[in-house]
Amino acid sequence: MTALGIFFISLAALMLEVVLARLLSIAHGENLAYFVISLALLGYGFATPLLCRSKRLAKIESFVWPLSFSLTAPLSLYFAHFITMDAARLAWEIAPWMKVGILYFLFGVPFLFAGLTIASVFMEKTKKSHRIYAGDLIGAGLGAILACFFAPLNAYFLTPLFAAISAFCLTTQKKYRALSLAVLLLASAAALLNPDWEPPFSPSRGLPTALLDPDAKRIQTRWSAWTRVDQFTGAAARVAPGLSLNYLGDLPEPKGFAIDGDQIIPTASSEDKDFLDHLPHALSYQLVENPSVLLIQSHGGLELSEALVQKAQKIILVENDSLFEKMETPKPGVRWSVAPVRAFLHASPPSYDLISVGGLGAAREDFLLTQESLKLMFSRLTPRGILTIHLYRLPPPRLELRLLNTLIETLKETMPMEYKQHLMITRTLQTYSFLIAKNPWRMDQYLRAENFVSDKGFEWVFPSPQDFADPEIALFNHLIEGKKPDYPFLIAPMTDNLPYPYQSLQFKSLKKVIHMAKGRWQMILEGGGLGWAVLLQTVIGSVLILLTAWSADLKSQRRKYPCFDLYFLAIGFGFIFMEMSWLGRVAVLLSHPAQAVPLVLGSILAGAGIGSGLSEKKSPMFACLLCAAIALCLAFATPFLFSLLEKLSFPHAGVAFLIIVLSLPLGVPFPSALSFIEEKSVHVPWLWGLNACASVCGAVLASTLLPLFGFKIIFSLGALFYLLACWALLRSHRLFE
Repeated sequence: MTALGIFFISLAALMLEVVLARLLSIAHGENLAYFVISLALLGYGFATPLLCRSKRLAKIESFVWPLSFSLTAPLSLYFAHFITMDAARLAWEIAPWMKVGILYFLFGVPFLFAGLTIASVFMEKTKKSHRIYAGDLIGAGLGAILACFFAPLNAYFLTPLFAAISAFCLTTQKKYRALSLAVLLLASAAALLNPDWEPPFSPSRGLPTALLDPDAKRIQTRWSAWTRVDQFTGAAARVAPGLSLNYLGDLPEPKGFAIDGDQIIPTASSEDKDFLDHLPHALSYQLVENPSVLLIQSHGGLELSEALVQKAQKIILVENDSLFEKMETPKPGVRWSVAPVRAFLHASPPSYDLISVGGLGAAREDFLLTQESLKLMFSRLTPRGILTIHLYRLPPPRLELRLLNTLIETLKETMPMEYKQHLMITRTLQTYSFLIAKNPWRMDQYLRAENFVSDKGFEWVFPSPQDFADPEIALFNHLIEGKKPDYPFLIAPMTDNLPYPYQSLQFKSLKKVIHMAKGRWQMILEGGGLGWAVLLQTVIGSVLILLTAWSADLKSQRRKYPCFDLYFLAIGFGFIFMEMSWLGRVAVLLSHPAQAVPLVLGSILAGAGIGSGLSEKKSPMFACLLCAAIALCLAFATPFLFSLLEKLSFPHAGVAFLIIVLSLPLGVPFPSALSFIEEKSVHVPWLWGLNACASVCGAVLASTLLPLFGFKIIFSLGALFYLLACWALLRSHRLFE
């Protein structure tokens, strides 16, 4: 029953972590959701000093801690939903950081109780650490997967229920089991009532800003496990990115919807043809008549309306969530497909005259613009086909230049001598439009494009006048001509190995960028600086935890286990580096990080848990060597493996199977070494804390290094950490003789 109790508390903790990441990303943006990784693992880490320094706490029965989790998780959400802050102000004000600290405390408490549960059970039964660790990992994996089947708030209120079941399993006394059942009934009532205690939106988010209009009205809100969509009316729904200043007609009915509380998707009808003709999207339809159209993650909205009024002969929309189709009124000739973009493209014949990549550069990591993705899109165009990509114009140019470099490198691989003849770039006050033709542009297409651009008052970026009076246009043309400007931001092409579109910060140019920012740190945080800030915070927090945990008892215990500290640190870093590499690589495959998180976490933890349960007498040395070998193989074999997986109509199952099989050895090093330590030793929570702190620091470190060095290097670093663990074991060889 002990392993079952650990299974349920780990299930509750991981489910809570995934759900909190979704809730905070919706309320405050993806940047604040970044903190959830450190929040959960630091909560686990704080269990270390409490058990190492307090003999009274160490003697408390383990069932008390999951009961505490069950009671505090709803209270944390209740108090948090009163805290309103503007996450955008984190870039220049101190006050919002104080509110972040309060959120840290509130949501960290349940994770602390989860950590106390697991650490105290390990102290009591180190000789059964394989089974306990198996329950821990398998439960955590299942918790990550279960979060995919419920809307975030529903999933949140299930976590106290699972924690109460854990308490029931961890005690044998009738009166305590009765108490656990009472808490279980309370948790079940909360899950059924499902109170609306979601964290309030940052005022700067798109939806709350839109609803400030006195005439604005929210029509409906729909949730899925991945997405929240709010349909509303009001002046803020009249978003028209790149609308020509020459348009003097009426604007469409102010109606649209907001994705995850921020990105506004306006809508229009067939009666708004003149309005739609003055948007940048209309240029594509001037160059190819009555096209068959593929809209990739456009979410409907104006791009769908444009295709309908231009009388496209076939319109297919590819989305990662069926929620967007449910928000649209069914229209004849329009087909929706819910599938990963690459899987859909592999299954499609080359039959599209126009492929449009949607999103307009909303700041999210969707990984649709890598060289490998663009090649696949090109291959699905007809001979007269055009690929179009529209981005918001956010000075100084960063993503625009990365995309341009990616397009140039992609075109050079197939047509090195004539790549310039396939490219058109225009801009408005708000947007950039990239148009890439399957075959070189014809003269009549150039003339039609010139007439359209001139009539609408847009600007040419390429081909452009040769005087290059505008320095931004000159920069674009220098890149097209093969010149490499000394630019302070990272503008290297995006590949599947380095797919991060918004990673633009270069350390060699940091001083210059800070000068350009003039005290406004937003571009530095968006460009990758936030990761390093979070890393500093997690390192400081981990050091404070370990310093607080240090005691004289630990000093004497450490002499018995030389190099064990280094060993548990190394396997913590190795495990999390492999996990983060898998996470990023699967996000590229699925083009949807929100789907990749539960799939990867569930698979890797379940695989490691199964491996732990099946390998009770396996050598930790052999396990570490096997983990290192697998990490090195993945560093070089992943592109080949994923090229096969992306051709599957449903790659999720193939990804899960592959990760589970390759993760089996990852569950062996921790319990195999822990079983050598005597029970009731304070060294057990100390090593547990070291491993947790390595995981929290490693998660942030890996996620900040990935955009700079790519998956191959991070997998290789994971292998090095496991080899370092082998070296630490060699220094402690007498324990294993």
